[in-house]
Amino acid sequence: MYDLNLTESYVPAQPDGTLLDLTVGDLLREQAAALPDAVAVTAVAADGTLGQSWSHAELLADAERLALSLATRFEPGELAMWADFRVMEQSAYMGVYCRRWGIPFIDGGTVRLPRLVGEGRALDLILTGRQVMADECERIGLCEYVVPDGEARTRAEELAHQIAQFPQLCARADRRSVKAQHGMNLRDALVQEWDNSSPVLEAEGIEGAGRFSSGDGRHGAGTGSP
Repeated sequence: MYDLNLTESYVPAQPDGTLLDLTVGDLLREQAAALPDAVAVTAVAADGTLGQSWSHAELLADAERLALSLATRFEPGELAMWADFRVMEQSAYMGVYCRRWGIPFIDGGTVRLPRLVGEGRALDLILTGRQVMADECERIGLCEYVVPDGEARTRAEELAHQIAQFPQLCARADRRSVKAQHGMNLRDALVQEWDNSSPVLEAEGIEGAGRFSSGDGRHGAGTGSP
């Protein structure tokens, strides 16, 4: 049984102290493949009455449908900010629309939004509840890619395939270093980066540097560069 750390959306530790780069989505996909019809979640009322249940396969389908709808149309923001980066379609928008109903952020919005766009812009969006179109989201750092309508999923899958072709120990180590440095001073962050990445340098980096010196990957080849 895995101990899920939903704060950063990955499983950070195993009993032997090692790191495991599995996202919550990875775990759900594994369970949906192995036990598609097994019950994953059951709603429970305040009086203890059991309500609707979802199988692993149903929960995965709902999660993927929600992710696609958020990427393509209206997007309240908090769920999207859990992602490493975001792709929006030209007509999509974000906004803190719960502002008008007196509903506060309770899923990390006041934490992740300032980290993405800075405190001033975050307070602007949070307190005004205004609509933020895709072009502005890209300009202020709330999304990283804006594509024509109907092409968000295609672009997201292109990025996923591009990242997947790189040496994975290195890619995952760098992602861990970025996630782990929050709240650290400069010295501690540099130390954790070295401790996290130096084993990968030996495992993948030296061999990769040898391939580069032999002529592979010159002028941005293999990175999607023009």
